[in-house]
Amino acid sequence: MKKKRLIYLNEPEKSIYIAEIITVMAITVLTGLFMILCRNVPAFADMMTCKFKEVSGLPCPSCGGTRAVICLLHGQILKSLYYHAAVIYIVVLCVIFFVSQSLQQLTKGRIRGLGWHNWYWIAGLAIYIVQYILKLAIPGYKI
Repeated sequence: MKKKRLIYLNEPEKSIYIAEIITVMAITVLTGLFMILCRNVPAFADMMTCKFKEVSGLPCPSCGGTRAVICLLHGQILKSLYYHAAVIYIVVLCVIFFVSQSLQQLTKGRIRGLGWHNWYWIAGLAIYIVQYILKLAIPGYKI
């Protein structure tokens, strides 16, 4: 039996494409486990509090990320941006990248997929940092 390969993808696109597939599968499984634990283990909800905030009194840089994902899944884009802008950026970038790479595979290279550039990381990090600074600077910013 001949093994199917991703012959129309170059590095690092091939690695990122495979990582996205694995990530989606892992998120699906972990979300199911999380939902089961939340419903069946009452003490689990207490374990999910932010330890960084408990110790320092400040929100952690990732605070609001889970709520941003939930809001995005419910179609509440502005609310998702409020909780954590980096979530929208990451989701949009990953969807565009995954779809374009899938099209490249399906068309055997006739449609060129989105190439990977290091500035994607820099832009994401900048959004992350600006979001955190705003959380700390704006009085009454609720997380």
